[in-house]
Amino acid sequence: MSKFRYTTITAVVIANMVGTGVFTSLGFQLLEIRSGFVLLMLWAVGGLIALCGAMTYAELGAAMPRSGGEYNFLTRIYHPAVGFVSGWVSATVGFAGPTALAAMTFAAYGASAFFGEPNPWLLKILACALIIVLTLVVTTSIGFIFGFFVGKYFRPPLESALFPFHVATGAVAVVRQSLIPSCQPRWG
Repeated sequence: MSKFRYTTITAVVIANMVGTGVFTSLGFQLLEIRSGFVLLMLWAVGGLIALCGAMTYAELGAAMPRSGGEYNFLTRIYHPAVGFVSGWVSATVGFAGPTALAAMTFAAYGASAFFGEPNPWLLKILACALIIVLTLVVTTSIGFIFGFFVGKYFRPPLESALFPFHVATGAVAVVRQSLIPSCQPRWG
């Protein structure tokens, strides 16, 4: 029996891709690519490549039904050493990199909402503090208690209350950036 429904899993994957793709890399792409059509085609080709990768993993998973994912596939197809190295690279770079990127994005957006042009050290401190706090919440009993009570009793009202806060924070960031000349887009 599956613990999560397909709609939940699909929503998490889409939110992850939109969060890391649109909100972090789109600004850098707009600096170099000025054509909307080219940018949309770039995203369409990237989506097609990602779909091919997902279908490949699905076929490998169906052909070799055993837990372990990429480690299992590479160990059984090539050599156990390849699976071992892939597992370590995935654990040290594949998980730590996106976590650091998400924390840096949080720090940049959060600081730009409240400060004009924040100090780079402030961004680093905010990103590190976010990772440390969330690690402590997840790995201690505080995280279990917090997650149980928030998830069971307070999640729907909390999400409803936080939505206007996120909208307001985004609006403040947009207004502040439009008033600060150094934050103006360079492509126009």
